[in-house]
Amino acid sequence: MPLPGGGHDLCVQQERFHDAFAPDVPADAARLAAAAQRPVTDVAFSEAATEPAWNTIPSWFVYGDHDTAIPPKLHAFMAERAHPRATSVVPGASHVVMISHADAVAKVIEDAATAR
Repeated sequence: MPLPGGGHDLCVQQERFHDAFAPDVPADAARLAAAAQRPVTDVAFSEAATEPAWNTIPSWFVYGDHDTAIPPKLHAFMAERAHPRATSVVPGASHVVMISHADAVAKVIEDAATAR
């Protein structure tokens, strides 16, 4: 969808969302996530990054090894580059690991919140 100031908002077509982003969640949960998704502007994919927060702020990394939106090898590369305090790879999880494996993601958040 074109934006008034230029650029475009992008989103995943709702009928393709389940297969593309959330194959490990029930169809009704994928439909809800598809309907609630927020668009991202195409500029986000080409805009030059400034100083990454993970250079100065401790980070943790969690991803699914069955992500169909971002290849798991790319996740692994990004995690290694960020030097996180911990990396959690959730077996069988898709791009929406926070929905399909909420307990694993909550554990990472709890570990980060209580870290010294």
